[in-house]
Amino acid sequence: MIPTTWLLLRTTGIVALGLLTLATVIGIVSPAVRRSAGRLTTISIHSAAAATGVLLLVGHVVLAVADAYVDVPVVATVVPGLSGWEPLWIAVGTVAFDLFLLVIITSLTRLRAPTLWRRVHLASYAAIGLAWAHSLTVGTDAGGRVFQVAACASLRFPRPADRWELEPCRRRPWARPR
Repeated sequence: MIPTTWLLLRTTGIVALGLLTLATVIGIVSPAVRRSAGRLTTISIHSAAAATGVLLLVGHVVLAVADAYVDVPVVATVVPGLSGWEPLWIAVGTVAFDLFLLVIITSLTRLRAPTLWRRVHLASYAAIGLAWAHSLTVGTDAGGRVFQVAACASLRFPRPADRWELEPCRRRPWARPR
């Protein structure tokens, strides 16, 4: 019999990872969308995927603390390195979780502090990379072929998407990031 907590822990982690990867890729691509209706759609999908992914990520963390098999104390969910089970890779997941929370919190203040929002939003690149590292080392599905292909594909997506986003900047020299 499969323990329910483990099954939910695994499922919330995988789905959160997929949604946060989708949100990252759409966030990279959305500035290149020119039509206002298309731009609104991409921003809406980006926001919905990010919010749902973070909610599932919170559920994943709560289930990790509640699971009887792994030793993850409550404090280890925000302070890296305090887990008794796989301390290094749980710490990597903790840092990713903290970064995602930081990105979400600053997104709520985007209109009041747009420069801060933009700078902190860049942390989502690190967060998604750390989340994939966590899932490929601690996750029980890491050895599965489908999961490995998804990991390689998702880590590959930002490169073409970055080129797509930067293309408009090449036409407008004043829009280049400094």
